[in-house]
Parts: sequence; C-alpha cells; structure tokens
Amino acid sequence: SEWEHNGKENHGVWTCMSLVEAWPSAAVVVEDFILQKMNKGRDLLSPVRIGSKIEYQTYLQGRRIHWQTPAAAKTTVSDPRLRELQIYDSHGGFEHARDADRHVVLFIRRCLGNTATARELRYQAWPHLFNERGELKNG
Repeated sequence: SEWEHNGKENHGVWTCMSLVEAWPSAAVVVEDFILQKMNKGRDLLSPVRIGSKIEYQTYLQGRRIHWQTPAAAKTTVSDPRLRELQIYDSHGGFEHARDADRHVVLFIRRCLGNTATARELRYQAWPHLFNERGELKNG
C-alpha cells in the first residue's frame, strides 16, 4: 500500500539521518538520481524523495549535502580501482555497498588538489577543519 511504501522510505531516511547525526563532522555525500528507464511504479521517484528529505534535514542542521552522479562514481572508481585500494568486496549483495565506496573515493578525490573547486569543496564539506580558502585551519 502507499502508506507502507511511504513508511519504508521514511524509515530509510530516519536511518540515514541517524548516521548523519552520529557523525556531525562528516561530509554527507548522496548519489544523485538519474532516470534510466521509464516505469509507472510508485518506487520510480523514491530516490528523489529520499534524497530531498535528507537534503532538507541536513539543511535544518546547518549542514549541506554533496550530490554525485552514479556515472561519475562508476567511471572514476572502477572495480579494478577498488581492488587496487583493497576495498573491493566480491560477496553477493554488496553492489550497493561498493557503489557507496565508489562515492567516498570519488568525493575525497574531488577534494584533493589546489584547484579553486577542490578548495571550496573541502571548506563546504569540513568547515571545522578548513577555512574559506580551503586551507587547513591551525590548531
């Protein structure tokens, strides 16, 4: 039923926000939703609703989320790259966990370097560690 579906989504958001609240200094990275196929199922836009709820809740906390596309994560952080980093898990059912790992590695990679974009991203993600110029704060 629609009530059950909404309850599962809301429980998923609650679970995610419990993790966000438990780690107040962590960067929050969310996979953006890209429509791959058309269907008329109620779950089609579930990722959009979940992402929006998480974005709103983090906004209320004075935090921001960082959106990344699935394609960027999969092309930049391939399975061979995960193996090279020794974080590839081949057990069945871990595809989504691997995708999350891809997003972590991609986000850290985006924050590295001295470009204006990387410096701004570091500051946005960890304002308690980096100043507005993306430089590590002293003490």
